[in-house]
Amino acid sequence: MQCVNKGIPLHIHGHFFNPFPNWNYAFTLGDRTERVFFTHLTLQNVGTPLEEKYQAEVQSLFQEFALPNYGLLRKGRLGIDQDSVVFTISGALRKLDVVERILSVLTGVADRIEAAPVL
Repeated sequence: MQCVNKGIPLHIHGHFFNPFPNWNYAFTLGDRTERVFFTHLTLQNVGTPLEEKYQAEVQSLFQEFALPNYGLLRKGRLGIDQDSVVFTISGALRKLDVVERILSVLTGVADRIEAAPVL
């Protein structure tokens, strides 16, 4: 779904919602340096843990969607990039009501992100 995000990119794994919020499963994109044997390796544009300064904004972004859609959200991954909001779930969706709930959640998240991006 298209979305204009002027804030940081967010990637939320389903376990973030169990228990809500579980910060071990909230990420942004950035550079990360890791030690490999006797050298340091810099990985660019990879998932990095969400800094504490963003946690209150991210929690308020998902607060109204977390409880009523817990069963759905915990099964997938939510990605918010500069121009889109994506929900990825494994397997095929066969129930129309589930697709409608996903679209409803994505629309709500996109509206909130466009109105108040996480900066």
